[in-house]
Amino acid sequence: MSITTAPAVLAHIKSVHPGIDKTRAVLLVHYAQAWALAWRGEPLFDEPVEAWEHGPAVPAAHHAFSTTLPRRIRLTGPDAEDRRREIEAVVAHYGDMTASALVALAKSESPWAEAAAAGVPAFASGPEIPLAAIRDFHAARITDADSPQRPGPEAAAAEEEKRRARALREQLTARFETGLPLRPSSPGAPGASGASDPHGASDPRSRSEAPGPPEPSGGSDAHSSVIHRPDQG
Repeated sequence: MSITTAPAVLAHIKSVHPGIDKTRAVLLVHYAQAWALAWRGEPLFDEPVEAWEHGPAVPAAHHAFSTTLPRRIRLTGPDAEDRRREIEAVVAHYGDMTASALVALAKSESPWAEAAAAGVPAFASGPEIPLAAIRDFHAARITDADSPQRPGPEAAAAEEEKRRARALREQLTARFETGLPLRPSSPGAPGASGASDPHGASDPRSRSEAPGPPEPSGGSDAHSSVIHRPDQG
């Protein structure tokens, strides 16, 4: 029983691999179907896969490419997130290959070769490739080093950790954008001088008064004292 459609898988591939060309995108839709069959024993979508001149093709994805916008896939069921991660594992495994390398790889595999030998592949048409042939071929290669690795519980945990970190960054960004910015104290403002306490309020008890000039002795006024000279009687 399928859970989605080929165009929905195509839209998700476009969302996780921006700028991908048509040839690689359509082949990745095929490989997403192939590894869903190998890992789960059931198809990801119901649309057929055909043996075209340039390799396995999903006509529904091929014809929808130009009108399909990037969009994350929406699956339902208890294993929806696991299935999404499986599609993304396939994209991560094959997505950096060139179009010519991906075509050569797909055409070297027996499901396409056997279907092509039984029909006449054309540029945009060809005989249908049986799902059983696709499933059996890839299921026999699940443990191969050059096959995509099916995501396990650790992948889900790592994704959740990234989600939490992203949410925290977004919260901090929102606080800085909408809250008051932190500014250093300006000169003369409370807390600007070294005589203030950590809360910006100065303590008068912490200041010492500078000593004034000494008082003259005898209590006399220095400016009013009379100076007697010897020649004065």
